[in-house]
Formats: sequence, structure tokens, C-alpha cells
Amino acid sequence: LAACPLLTMRTFAEEKASGTLEMLMTSPLSDWQIVLAKYAGCLLFYTVLWLPTVVYLPVLSGVNVSWAGGLPHVVATADLAPVYTTYLGLFLAGAMFLAMGVCVSSMVRDQLVAAQASLALGVLFLAGSFAANAMDGGTGYQVAYYLSVPLHFDRAFSRGVIDLRPVTLYVSVALFSLFLTVRSLESRRYA
Repeated sequence: LAACPLLTMRTFAEEKASGTLEMLMTSPLSDWQIVLAKYAGCLLFYTVLWLPTVVYLPVLSGVNVSWAGGLPHVVATADLAPVYTTYLGLFLAGAMFLAMGVCVSSMVRDQLVAAQASLALGVLFLAGSFAANAMDGGTGYQVAYYLSVPLHFDRAFSRGVIDLRPVTLYVSVALFSLFLTVRSLESRRYA
């Protein structure tokens, strides 16, 4: 969560502060193309940040190497489904937090304000776990669970289960944030 505001704080706030947003908006690209290009760049960099952890996959899988006929024969002794679903969850949650950060950056002029506001917005999705732990059940618990990213990992992704409720949350919040980003840029044309 902490890396996402830092990755997105300059996407549009720096453009506004330096006065280059007007030049960008007069380019022959549509608003959607500009937003998606900046978002894709942030998402790609976020994904690259996680690549070094792939080195640990052989250790996590408990790889046994035996030599049969002069060739190595690799046998994984552990179930890697929880590892793969955790990576999927990290990617989707990061995509949501990055989209929210891009949206906040399009609405403010200062980079630090963009980082702080998107971090505060992201904390709302972490605070649900504290609220859910305080409740015993019922509708309030279900809402807190639905909005709590740590509980999604605790109960689904880290156990090798792909629950469509968190996936739906992450994708819908990311798409809605990108939609708001485009609308924010379009509003500058009419101001």
C-alpha cells in the first residue's frame, strides 16, 4: 500500500504544477489514452517491483532435484497454489491502489498532497479488518470484510482460494477510479 501513492503522486500533479498538462491535453491523444498510458506505466513498474520475489519460488516449493540418466529431474513437494493466488491478489490490490492514486493525482496540484490523500484513501481499505475483528457477525461484518484487503488475503488469497468478491471489488474500484480520472481531466478543458 505504501508504495502505490509514491508511484502515482507525480502522474498528473507534477504535470499541473509544472504547466505541462496543457501541452499534454492538446496532444492528438484522447483522455482515456493518456490516463491508461500513465496507469499502465505505474502498474508495470509495480509489477517489476515484485519480480525479485520469484527467485524464492524454488525454496517455497521444496524442490527436490534428482539425477536420472544424467539429466536433472525436478520435483516440487509443496502446493504452490497459495503462492500463485497471493501473487494474483497482490497484483489486483496494487492495481486498485494505483488507480486510486492516479485519480487523486489528477485532482490535486501538489505531489505530496497527492501521496498523502491517496495513502489516506488506501487506509480505508485496510481499516476494515479492524472493524471486522471487533464485530461478531451480521451485515456490518460482511461490509467490513468486503472492504478489507488484509482479510481477503487472510481468508482467501493466501490459502490458495480465488474469491470473486475481492476480485470484483479491486477491478470495479480500479475502473471507477480511472473513469473519475478521465472526468477530472475533461473538466479542465471546460474550466
